[in-house]
Amino acid sequence: MALRGGGRIRTQGCMVHKLTGSLLPLVLVAMLAGCAGPLAFIPITPLLSSALASRGEDSQSAALITEMQKKGDWPGLAKFAQDRLLKDPSNGNLWVMLGYALVQQSRYPDAIQALIRAVAINPEDVDGWNILADAQRRAGQPGASSRTLQRAAALDPTSAVTRYLMGEAFKENGEPDRAEEAFRDALKISPDLALAWFGLGELLLRSGSPGDLDLVAENLVHLDPKLAKEFSLLRSRSKR
Repeated sequence: MALRGGGRIRTQGCMVHKLTGSLLPLVLVAMLAGCAGPLAFIPITPLLSSALASRGEDSQSAALITEMQKKGDWPGLAKFAQDRLLKDPSNGNLWVMLGYALVQQSRYPDAIQALIRAVAINPEDVDGWNILADAQRRAGQPGASSRTLQRAAALDPTSAVTRYLMGEAFKENGEPDRAEEAFRDALKISPDLALAWFGLGELLLRSGSPGDLDLVAENLVHLDPKLAKEFSLLRSRSKR
């Protein structure tokens, strides 16, 4: 489940890192002081336990979905899902796909509505619940996000992604102790989830707790050198 660093994009004063890995087809992570404070950590793309293309109805659809993801054609992916939902409105996979594409475009209220439809159709879809929670958090609803993630955790207690997202939600909801517990739970399940290590380290830096910072740094060097470099920069800033 290790994540690897990719390209960089600068947008609105923030440096964005494109990450890829076996856990998900695409993740974007924004980290810069001007984004959301001196120790900002903003995962842009929701994490998936399986490729989004697996939700296509056939191999041709899967290939189209993969191609749009590679290009970052999120409006195209949204239209792809919407066109098919006109014919098959009870297809939960399409609602997840639409919600995913809308999150990518920062259309969080619309994404929330699509994902509510998705989990209503398929209440056992853990990825659907996780993406819904991610959209809620980005929409400024960390409390609702943490409650949604409780549903996801009940469905799959072994999901490191769910625990990681819980950590982010609790952190934004001003519950650092619960956030730390969630990040550590994610790492117990999946010790190579680099984003959880980074989230834990960022939380410890915010709280001024030096414990385990060296361990976080060591793991990030092994798992994701680019995240390790960002963590080193954040750690240096926190000492100023």
